[in-house]
Formats: sequence, structure tokens, C-alpha cells
Amino acid sequence: MPSPTSALARVHNNNESVSEAVHWEDLVNLTFIQDSVSVTRSPPTTKNRDDYLHINSIWGGALKEDFAVVQSISWHQNLESLSSGKKLRRSSFLWEINTNFFVNNLWDWKLPKIVEDIPRSDWFNMRENQPYLSLKYGFHPNVKASSQVGCMYTNGKMGNEWTPSHLKILQQRLLKRIYDNSGQDPILIFLHIRRGDLIESCDTSVGKLRKLVVCSFDGMEDMNRNITLLLGSDEINEGYRHDVMQMVEEEVPYIKSLDIDKISWNIVQEAVNEGLIYEELINNYYIYLLQECVRSRRVMVPPAVRVENNITIYLRQHAGACRDCFEIKDLHMRRY
Repeated sequence: MPSPTSALARVHNNNESVSEAVHWEDLVNLTFIQDSVSVTRSPPTTKNRDDYLHINSIWGGALKEDFAVVQSISWHQNLESLSSGKKLRRSSFLWEINTNFFVNNLWDWKLPKIVEDIPRSDWFNMRENQPYLSLKYGFHPNVKASSQVGCMYTNGKMGNEWTPSHLKILQQRLLKRIYDNSGQDPILIFLHIRRGDLIESCDTSVGKLRKLVVCSFDGMEDMNRNITLLLGSDEINEGYRHDVMQMVEEEVPYIKSLDIDKISWNIVQEAVNEGLIYEELINNYYIYLLQECVRSRRVMVPPAVRVENNITIYLRQHAGACRDCFEIKDLHMRRY
């Protein structure tokens, strides 16, 4: 697949490309179950190669048809290798997707069935034998969280086996720093405010957020619990970030508020200084993966930290979830 510098959008990284020195293995530890080989690989050089079929997808409306071609080649290779007992030199493919991968007909309908010329295509087309993506349960209409029918080809899920070892170390450091700067056994609430490319479609002005905070935390003081609000945003304007933090302190003074982005950037820079990771990993995508540990429902509490509560509440003020009130006590506090 394309390298991170080509595939990851600049708009989510302060309009800068991710360094060419960054590899997928630095960001995700995604491997095949069968042989533990990395799933993410750079594309091979296919110039003057007659044994490669080059598929170039330039229109989202034809991606489903291109997928059917790729699927057919893949299954033919697999079946012939199994039947012969050894790997055969067969035609391979290079699939280039030069269109918006998230806006295409692959997501609109069921995936194409295995073509009939493949032996046992009826078996492969059974629901229990179809592959599914662990991160896309509710995204694709043919894969629902309530019925995770199918088979997994890869190890793990985001936030666990998928996380590289160096990122796990930094996640533990992030959590320890949060707990060190919080009251005893705190309730962690992570509020992410997305501005950037969505600023016109969701009002995230300080005035709007003031009303949101007052309404959302109504009644929380009565719980007599330590609460830490982790504020995160893609906004780089320091004045805006300062005003939001100050507003939270004014409206809900009983809550400890932390700028999780500032803490995260400091932790990553410290890791570079000590040689744990290389400097090119200082980018927004790495920060996003670092903060996955507080977006998950259950927090992997560092061994040195003693808390009873390991639950975090993740709230988003985005275009697709632009709220006037989160009603935290009524909707989220039953488990406390």
C-alpha cells in the first residue's frame, strides 16, 4: 500500500506531509494471523513485469468492480497453492486506488460475491466465511456490531495488539501523568473539539462551548467525586485554547482540567530526546494514536498507579456529533 507520506492527508497534520522516514509499522502493528507477517507493505516495483496485473482505480463508482477482479485473483492463487502443496508462481496484482477511498460504491452495497469459476465459491460466499474489519462493525451495511459474523485474517484490534511497543510505553506515560495531575481515583472525561476543516459546520466558539459545559456537567458536583476533564482539539491557536481552559475553570471550578494535547506533545518530545523514537514521529497522527488509550472505554491503568476506576468517558464536539448538551450525569454516570 502507499507509504504514510502519500496516504495520510496533510490537512490533519497542520498541512504538512508526514515524513518519508515514517513507515506503517511505526504506527500500527497489524499482522496476518497465519504467519504474523506485516499486512502493511510498500508497493513493489512493477515496471516491465508481465506477471503483474495493474489495476488503477480512478473513479469511486467503479471500485466495487475493481475489487471483484482483485478478489478473484487472490482466491485463485490461494486455492491453487493449497491444492498443489507448494507455492506456485502465478500472476499477481498491483491495485492503485487513486480516488477517495471513503466515498465509493464499496461502502454502499454488499461486497461482491466470489466469482462462480472459483471452486467451492458457494462455501466462500457463506456469511460465516466472509472476512470483516474489526474497526468497521457499524460502518459497512453488511457488517454490524450485533452480529460479527465472519472470519478475521489479522491479529488484534486498535488499542491492543495493533499498538507498536514504543507507543504502548508512551501511552502508559501519558496515563501516569494524567493521574499524577488529578485527584484520587478520578473520573476521566475526554472532550475533543474538532475545528480545522469542520469549523463552519459546527459552532465551537467559546460562547457556545460555555453553554455546552454548563449544561453537560449539571449535577456532577453532587457526586462528590474527583473529575478530570481532558481537553483536546486540532485547533493550533493558543489564544483559543487558553480561553477554553479558562472558561472551564470559571464554570465548573470543582473539575480539574488538563490540556491533553500539550501533555501528549511533551511526552513524545521527551521520547525523542531519550532516543526511544525518532524525531520524524512527531506528527499529529502519532499524537492521535497515543491518545487512543483515553478514547477507549477502559483505561489500561499503569502498574504504579492505584485507582479503582478504569473507565473513561469520551465526548466529541464534531460536525457529525455537534451537541448542545452531553447530559453526562444522566447518560454516563450509571456505572459509577
